Amino acid sequence: MAINHALLPILKKNHLLSYDQIITYNNGITLKQIRARTIKRLMLKNEKGEECLFYLKRHCSSFSFSSIAKRWNDSSEGRREWNSILAFHETGLPTMVPVAMGEGGTWFSQESFLMTEALDGYEPLEKWIPSTLTRYPKKERPQIKRELIREVALLARKMHQAGFYHRDYYLTHILLKEISRKFDLKIIDLQRVIRYPWFKGRWKIKDLASLNYSAPQEIFTGRDRLLFYKFYEGGRRLEEDDLRIIKMIQKKTERIDKHTIRMYQTREARKRLGLLEK
Repeated sequence: MAINHALLPILKKNHLLSYDQIITYNNGITLKQIRARTIKRLMLKNEKGEECLFYLKRHCSSFSFSSIAKRWNDSSEGRREWNSILAFHETGLPTMVPVAMGEGGTWFSQESFLMTEALDGYEPLEKWIPSTLTRYPKKERPQIKRELIREVALLARKMHQAGFYHRDYYLTHILLKEISRKFDLKIIDLQRVIRYPWFKGRWKIKDLASLNYSAPQEIFTGRDRLLFYKFYEGGRRLEEDDLRIIKMIQKKTERIDKHTIRMYQTREARKRLGLLEK
């Protein structure tokens, strides 16, 4: 188990100092629950009696050869995301504040948890873009959109230059807080992040295609998407090799779209048969 000592007093006040106390904590609101993962929103009181918001993500994997291999490598889901958060902070990449991490289980199953501080006032870009961007006056909207494209592109560029590849880099995993028409961005859900991988070009394409896929077509034009790529490449003049990369991003975007459609079709079929997991 590992704890952020700056937040130790809050954990102590709420009797959450041990692995068992946190992994079995039942208070809070369950936001997501599937077979191997549960995400809860917790409201805890600090030493002054003020309420503070946190998120608790718990993982549990049953017997498999991969789960046994992960135990040998000390690479539980909670530990991997904890390490990625710390690495992001070390390199100046904006992300969540880690609170605590723990891992346990047996040789035949593995469980872990990760607790993080809530990002107060932040909203996923997936929601902010259609709900807020479109409310700007028409005269201001192009400049606001251009600035947002620039900030998101530079964030992706900075992450990749530091050797990190998110592998689940959709707009829902980038949070935004607007301060005096300036954008403060945070990257969340880092459990799949890899650093300095083999074939890094493949993961670069995947991250950029994920962003491209999740950017609403009714809001972002082809010119907007080309502008994003130019900002990502540092504003330099694009060359023939860039056209090849752009085509690869487009093809990967199409594959993501087809995969998503198949996934929803399968889910609907399972739901009709009563086989969908809760």
